[in-house]
Amino acid sequence: FPTPAPRTETATADQVIAARAAARAAGHAPAALAYALQYEAALRQWDVIGEWIPLSDPRPSVVVSPTSKWIGPMWSQIDEHGVLRLTPGKTEDSSALRVLIPLRECPMVVEELAIVPQSARSGPLIVNPKTGLPYRQIYYRDVWHASAKAAGISKSVWNRDLRASGI
Repeated sequence: FPTPAPRTETATADQVIAARAAARAAGHAPAALAYALQYEAALRQWDVIGEWIPLSDPRPSVVVSPTSKWIGPMWSQIDEHGVLRLTPGKTEDSSALRVLIPLRECPMVVEELAIVPQSARSGPLIVNPKTGLPYRQIYYRDVWHASAKAAGISKSVWNRDLRASGI
């Protein structure tokens, strides 16, 4: 099969700020934090929201449903200095290199973190406020579409474009 052309769509900082505001207004403040992390820390979507995987996957998880389990970033991966430590999914099976992201150097992330009460900083980093569980990718996509539409962002800009936009 032919390889698809690389994506060239990007979002501006102002568009990400508007999408974050739209997500918060719609009751999805965790999605606003995710957008900020994707953009400013140049992280892939699944490295920010995690992913739901089959129960048969050997990786451990603290979040389990009857049909799947979740793996992804946890609040415990952010230390007292505001440094997020994680192994990106793309390197997990190769070098297993752990990256350190100083979140205090990411103004959008700092703004979103200021909204999160200390009492809510345990368990998965990004959760769907409607369920209390990490977002399912399909629903997160829908939240992005609604946020982007409310922010006036073109349908041609996908959520996954935030990482490249930040770079």
